[in-house]
Amino acid sequence: MSLLFTGLCLISALVSFGAFVVILIAAFRDEIWKGLLCIICQIYAVYFAFTNYDLLYVNNIPILWVWLGASCVSMIFRYLATSIK
Repeated sequence: MSLLFTGLCLISALVSFGAFVVILIAAFRDEIWKGLLCIICQIYAVYFAFTNYDLLYVNNIPILWVWLGASCVSMIFRYLATSIK
């Protein structure tokens, strides 16, 4: 069971990383310093995603909520994988 949760954690972490890359590309397209700040400081990445919410849609899917949701799901699965023996 632990292996299942570990696999689900990995999948949700990859989805989260993909959504972060989309946010990072949008930040670099806006200005280079914003992209660099998103890499250095994750809190600015969240701020950038909230303030530029209208730019961050891919096929009518809001990338901000995919990023935050997949990150939370990944943390839950990681907890479950480590707590079950």
